[in-house]
Amino acid sequence: PSNQPVISPTQQPLYHQSVQPSNPPTHKPIRFPSLQPKFHPTRQPSKLPSNQPDMLSSEKPLRHPSIEPSHRPTDSPTQQPNSKPSHQPKISPTQQPKIKPSTQPTYQPSLASSPQPEMGFIRWTFNSKLEKFDVQSKLSLVANIQSFVGCRSNWTVVELPSFYSLASGVSFIPANKFTNVYIQLEPRTLMATKSYSFIFRCQRMSSEISIIPNTPPEKGNFTIIPLSGYEITTLF
Repeated sequence: PSNQPVISPTQQPLYHQSVQPSNPPTHKPIRFPSLQPKFHPTRQPSKLPSNQPDMLSSEKPLRHPSIEPSHRPTDSPTQQPNSKPSHQPKISPTQQPKIKPSTQPTYQPSLASSPQPEMGFIRWTFNSKLEKFDVQSKLSLVANIQSFVGCRSNWTVVELPSFYSLASGVSFIPANKFTNVYIQLEPRTLMATKSYSFIFRCQRMSSEISIIPNTPPEKGNFTIIPLSGYEITTLF
């Protein structure tokens, strides 16, 4: 026979069909199933369930609800919310705030006020002891100020216990710069029988320093023993 088949088949088939079928069938089925299913299903079902559920659900629901909720929520929410809200709030807040604020504010304000921002600092330096200060000497005080914002400053002397006060003029302290303000009093300006408080203010910043003068001896008794004797020989 020829190596290649005829391009076109014969016009007429054989008169008689063959008694035997063609070659044995293949062990594997055809790759693609038929487009239409069979009219009658097989008598026995398969042992394992199919991977996918049926496309259409049953027309009527089951008589008893399932014990566990479904994985997906229903398409439309219920018309009414749950009867009671949860007792505890959620651990993490929602990512986006609400569009409209609440109608009423919170019931109770916070107990502690928010801390005030630090505006700077004030330090004192002085030339002598502030306790038992000698009123016959000159007093020199220096207020070292650093303000993060510019401020107007002045100092006040308060006399105790009468609370008589004397204030100085106002000077401007520039921002972010160390500034020294000098307070000097001439000798015998303060009284030994009084106490004084120096207060330096730079708008909302303030610092106070106290001065207690050295008081003279108070009234008392002066006694010499013995009442009489001889010089050089008697020990008084």
